[in-house]
Amino acid sequence: MRRPNVQEAIALGARNVMWVWRAADQVAHAPLTPTPEEWRRYASDVSFVGTYFPERGPFLAELLERGVPLSIYGDHWQRAPEWPRLAAHWRGPASRSDRAYALMVQCSKVSLGLLSKGNRDLHTTRSAEVPHLGALFCAERTPEHEALYRDGKEAVFWWDAAECAKQVPRAPPRRAAAPRDRRRRARCIENATLNERIAEAVLQRVSQGVSAGQLAA
Repeated sequence: MRRPNVQEAIALGARNVMWVWRAADQVAHAPLTPTPEEWRRYASDVSFVGTYFPERGPFLAELLERGVPLSIYGDHWQRAPEWPRLAAHWRGPASRSDRAYALMVQCSKVSLGLLSKGNRDLHTTRSAEVPHLGALFCAERTPEHEALYRDGKEAVFWWDAAECAKQVPRAPPRRAAAPRDRRRRARCIENATLNERIAEAVLQRVSQGVSAGQLAA
């Protein structure tokens, strides 16, 4: 799922290497109809749902300094040197419930897509999950994100925290965003960044490899 891994796998002896997009799940990340209680619990202006990484602490702290109304969900944020500034905006650890995760995203006006520099990410599962759930995906500008969505149409992109903070006012009120929600989800479906579509492509590639003898012992 990371392009550099293709040549690395080949160098280690792999005979049939396939790069694929990270994907949303058609069931786990299907749009929900939140109850009034769920809206009250999960509604937010700008959310980030994810684990703490060293580069993420300074980024989110700068967003707060720039006045972004941020909600943070995820594990290990107490390890961040910026925790004293972030603590009041942390709304709990990562959820093991598909519904709770979907609500964290879907009930946000804007859902941030932060990458892991150590993992060499240019997109993540959030890149498909957020648009499939209908929330506005606000993420780092990369070639892979720009291949998936039109900036300012199905998503908004940024180079740094300063530009990210400027994108937030562009988000519509969450409950009034239904037409935009459908457009984002439609683009995700068009991109085929869904588990079943990725699985079909992988199985087809395996079948072709078997036919060509590439996977023989």
